Amino acid sequence: MRGAIGRAITPRIRVRVDAFTIEFNDKIPVYSYQTCSLLNCAPAQHEAHYAGSVSGVVVNGLVNIDPHGIGYLVGGAGLFSANELHLGVSAGAGLTVPVGQRLRGFAEARWIGPFSNRAVASWVVPITIGVRY
Repeated sequence: MRGAIGRAITPRIRVRVDAFTIEFNDKIPVYSYQTCSLLNCAPAQHEAHYAGSVSGVVVNGLVNIDPHGIGYLVGGAGLFSANELHLGVSAGAGLTVPVGQRLRGFAEARWIGPFSNRAVASWVVPITIGVRY
């Protein structure tokens, strides 16, 4: 879930404050090798289960990368909570298209990383699809 409020600084640059909560639940196959005989050296497989959530408030800058404002880059810093409060960064890219006189549809992918929780943050990349006014 995500909510944002922002303001255009110039036609190419905007500032936005995002508040979000991301919940994840994933199973990842893990392989380990055992001592084996000459004829049997197959790896043992089991699943590692990762579940949790990351919440945060981030101040982002957005820069249009084309003159029509369709593609943009986004990046910023803020406070994240993944069991404890930490500083962190957010970076990504998005696409936006007009869907009405003042409405735009958008799709955005960002890497979100609390500084002290790299094991989780290195693979938390939320993709957001929505409408902005």
